[in-house]
Amino acid sequence: MPFAKRFTNGLKVGAPLPVTVNHAEVDACRLQSAKGIGVTLMNGSGKPLESLRVAVPTISRCRKVSLAIGAVPKITIHGDGATVVMPLKDGDLLMLVR
Repeated sequence: MPFAKRFTNGLKVGAPLPVTVNHAEVDACRLQSAKGIGVTLMNGSGKPLESLRVAVPTISRCRKVSLAIGAVPKITIHGDGATVVMPLKDGDLLMLVR
């Protein structure tokens, strides 16, 4: 079982997940500070993913979205959250800067 799945199993029933992805083989972990949000992404599938969808709830006023390795991802804002669609090779860091 991927680490993020083991970690989130300890959350209270009904609590929203910090980050969700559309591929079970990808571990995503949200890191938050006063300056923004970082989401570490690790691909355990053994092959590159062309279209990874990452849903990040409660982003509140992020003004810039970038990746440590890849190109600028496609982002859709919905309410107080965002969905990012991006390719993923082995791993990357998604950054949402306030």
